[in-house]
Amino acid sequence: MWAVAKIKKKELNTFRKKLIDEFGESIKFYYPKIQHHKYFKNKLKKFEKPILENYIFCYHIKFQKVHTIGEMKYLRGLIYFLRGCEKNQKE
Repeated sequence: MWAVAKIKKKELNTFRKKLIDEFGESIKFYYPKIQHHKYFKNKLKKFEKPILENYIFCYHIKFQKVHTIGEMKYLRGLIYFLRGCEKNQKE
């Protein structure tokens, strides 16, 4: 089941590592980014910007149980998990 988490941007890697430690390598993340280019002093530089700002999608089969998400609310880098995601899984 997919869960949506609001995270601190600077602690994204820490948040991912903590979830991988907790659930193993079978957890999947979706954090879409857009790449854009800018010129600085006649040099082209590439930049990546997250489309959803502070939100990341996490998938694991154990997220079907509501208490599993409740137990994860004190992970480092996490602000909160969005509630009600179990109702909209088919969409």
